[in-house]
Amino acid sequence: MIRQRHRGALLADVLVSVGLTAMLMTSAGVAMKSACHGIEVNDGQLVTTRASRRMSSALARTLRCASVCDIGTGAAAGTTKVGTVLYATTPDGTLSAYVYDPVADQLLLDTHPAAPIADTPDLNNLHSRMQGDNPTVSVMASNVTSLVFRGRYDNRPDPANPATNIATLVNVQISMEITQGEQVQRMCESVVPRRSVQ
Repeated sequence: MIRQRHRGALLADVLVSVGLTAMLMTSAGVAMKSACHGIEVNDGQLVTTRASRRMSSALARTLRCASVCDIGTGAAAGTTKVGTVLYATTPDGTLSAYVYDPVADQLLLDTHPAAPIADTPDLNNLHSRMQGDNPTVSVMASNVTSLVFRGRYDNRPDPANPATNIATLVNVQISMEITQGEQVQRMCESVVPRRSVQ
């Protein structure tokens, strides 16, 4: 008796090949998803690093050229003050305010701060002045989840009357945290305002 050979695959062969193909497709999908997640994490890290460096260097440049600098309404000599508002007056007399808005997670730059200078400015007023043809408030950085200005005050000669001493901000430490997705970037910058250098 002659056996006839079957042409084609048996059911067991088909099931094994389908199972192997499914495993290969699943592993390729997992590898692709991991690669895409890695790209997103890297992009988030790059965005937060750039934003924090840009903000940190802009603040440091401003403070280094500031003729007068105060955290909020200032403090007495020999004390340390912590706040979320930093005022800087450039040598030409231009007053600017760096204000942290914890509700919107933004650092705002106010180029024409309203008087009187305060430890806690009106955030609604700041946001309303961001609109229009000639905005005086701009967003320096977004996704800022925390920001603190910490400054040490000491006695220095008054520029207007060198015979008397006044409380002067001699060192400012800027601590900030920027969050982009899962990425968190923490930065700390310490600067000496120009006026306090003797």
